[in-house]
Amino acid sequence: HFFHRMIRILFATGLMLLATLGAHAQNVVLRGKVTDAYTDLPLSNAAVVVSGTGKLAATGASGDFTFTDLAPGRYTLVVTQPGYFPNEVTTEVVQGENPELVVMLQRDPTAPLNTLS
Repeated sequence: HFFHRMIRILFATGLMLLATLGAHAQNVVLRGKVTDAYTDLPLSNAAVVVSGTGKLAATGASGDFTFTDLAPGRYTLVVTQPGYFPNEVTTEVVQGENPELVVMLQRDPTAPLNTLS
């Protein structure tokens, strides 16, 4: 009786481990870059939010951002930067593909000059 119980516990533990590893293996990476639509220069410190996930990233000095541990699927990114109009972009991320997404922001002509990066 004890032996069968131990086998069931080990089997259940093994299934949970496999489910965890399988879920992790299916995650994808979403990389991108945020640029000024007019100058094509990178924008640092832009906020990039993956809608509905709670995931947020700030762009680096070269305008780059990375999200890891996303499940394959369709996502909407909302990108904001002071002095620019927000931009909302929808993209599909697929297992085995890591294309770089480029998001361009248009300057807001009504924004004070000191908000532009």
